[in-house]
Amino acid sequence: MTLEREQLRSVLHRASSTGMEDLVGESGLVDAALPEPENRQVLEQVIIPSAEELRRLLERDLRVVTSAERDAVVQAGSAAEYEHFHAAAFGDYYSRMAEPGLRADFFRAVGEAAWRRQQERGHVSHMPVRLWKTTTRG
Repeated sequence: MTLEREQLRSVLHRASSTGMEDLVGESGLVDAALPEPENRQVLEQVIIPSAEELRRLLERDLRVVTSAERDAVVQAGSAAEYEHFHAAAFGDYYSRMAEPGLRADFFRAVGEAAWRRQQERGHVSHMPVRLWKTTTRG
């Protein structure tokens, strides 16, 4: 699948609700907002279904009894703590968009950007998380 420029913006806008793409952009080592052609493959994997789209997928085979939503907040105690968290949680998912010789610098820069956010906003990122209780159809 090849994504056109407007589709890429839409993908990034939907994915940026997690705050990760913006944070990666703040690292200064990759520009997630203006992807280079070689980053298309990475970005094509970023497509996140909306809660409504995911519910429709669930309802193909299951009956949704109820759902609950909450805001998942990520906080960090230091730049180094977030650097470690990002490497453990995302591996090379985002770092592969940086030049191979800059990967360690990338994680350090993301940690520093996260720490700035933590100090300015009181959190690094947040995103809605929804839990569905389902049963079999029938």
